[in-house]
Amino acid sequence: MTEENPIPKFYLATQKVEEIVAGDVELFIGDTLNAYYNVFPGDAYDKSVRFESMDETIVTVSKGKTTVYVYAKNGLTKEVQVTVQ
Repeated sequence: MTEENPIPKFYLATQKVEEIVAGDVELFIGDTLNAYYNVFPGDAYDKSVRFESMDETIVTVSKGKTTVYVYAKNGLTKEVQVTVQ
């Protein structure tokens, strides 16, 4: 290529998730809740997350406490405490 026609440069979007913001939750038996969270920075390439519970029986039906983990694709983890009364 010449100076008049330089080789185009391409950049891959590689900004990783650096922070997951999610608060602890307290519910009463029979309540339902949509999980709210924010992922930062806003221009992260893949902002998808998955949720896992340490004790799915507590989160789905009974009374008690458990920890729910929120995982970003790049391995970043946020712990959320869930209390069901």
